[in-house]
Amino acid sequence: LNLRLDRNAIDYTGTTDSADRVGFDISQWLTGGKLALNRQLGAGQTLFAAVSRGYRAGGVNQHPRLAAQNRPYDPEYLLNFEVGYRATGPKATTSLTLFHAMRDDQQVSLSSQQNPGDPNSFFFFTANASTGRSSGIELEQSYLLLPQLRLSGALGLLSTHVDAYTFETAAGTSAILGDRATAHAPSYTAQLAADYAAPNGLFARLEITASDAFFHSDSHDQKSDAYQLFHGRLGYKRGPLTIALWGRNLLDERY
Repeated sequence: LNLRLDRNAIDYTGTTDSADRVGFDISQWLTGGKLALNRQLGAGQTLFAAVSRGYRAGGVNQHPRLAAQNRPYDPEYLLNFEVGYRATGPKATTSLTLFHAMRDDQQVSLSSQQNPGDPNSFFFFTANASTGRSSGIELEQSYLLLPQLRLSGALGLLSTHVDAYTFETAAGTSAILGDRATAHAPSYTAQLAADYAAPNGLFARLEITASDAFFHSDSHDQKSDAYQLFHGRLGYKRGPLTIALWGRNLLDERY
């Protein structure tokens, strides 16, 4: 059992682009905690369940061209439920986790042009949506195929949704956003790797990672493409000395 109580206080004074003064006196008590249960099943096997409440403090956006009503943002709270299973043996390890999280006053990263006649007033800022959720499954597995060769893999499945909300885009105008998946939340991610370690100190690793498409921003409709990347590492280890040659995105994939 873990309980946490924070006080977040911000006394902010600034100016707008038109030299008007703005001030915010923010005082927030933030509460969170976690209750977890672990059951040892024997032979390196563990079953666990947990419920937790996390938070992210509110604050003030500081850009001088941002409309006053878009300056402050509120704390976000997240209530998460998860259950899982872990097993560790001489050759294999397994980890499986299922979770469901509910977000209240979800903080989102938005962008807009605050002054319709001034493109320099386009920038990103933090705002609050209404509510949202995230649900998913995470699976990790590794297996010692040979004394020198280990295979490992991971798969994550994710479903997210942020409910519709309204924010001020510029003076006197507003927009309705949300009612879709959260930004930077691909519906799947995957990883597969092979590690080789010889008795003489030579080692190598080849890895492929994959990701589904996702929204780049909470305030725009542009999405990435699904992509797969190859990574590699080759080296030699002797005592405290390690020499390695590595490469990320070996096929030079644009993503």
